[in-house]
Amino acid sequence: MDYEELGRSIAVIAATALTFALLALLPRPGYSTSRFVLFGVMAGVGWVGAFGVVTNRLGVALVGVIGLFLFGFWQFTVGLAALPVAVALLVSAAATGPTRSNATA
Repeated sequence: MDYEELGRSIAVIAATALTFALLALLPRPGYSTSRFVLFGVMAGVGWVGAFGVVTNRLGVALVGVIGLFLFGFWQFTVGLAALPVAVALLVSAAATGPTRSNATA
């Protein structure tokens, strides 16, 4: 298994873990529609980042990483789940980033 396959696997696992973590936090006391929308957007941003890593599109992956960093600092409670996923997506994007052999393809 090379670094690209490992990076793609980590990205998908991280996005899945974020989705399950947000689903676990959703029914906590104080549930509201705004929390549901926030968590849905956060999970979507995580999956956008994973999509960028899997398809080797660094710009799309960075949108997911930056979005998760911003949400993580804005809402600290969910940041405990979002920030590690953002770091995992960033490392995965670096591992699967364009190389000299596939940059011209």
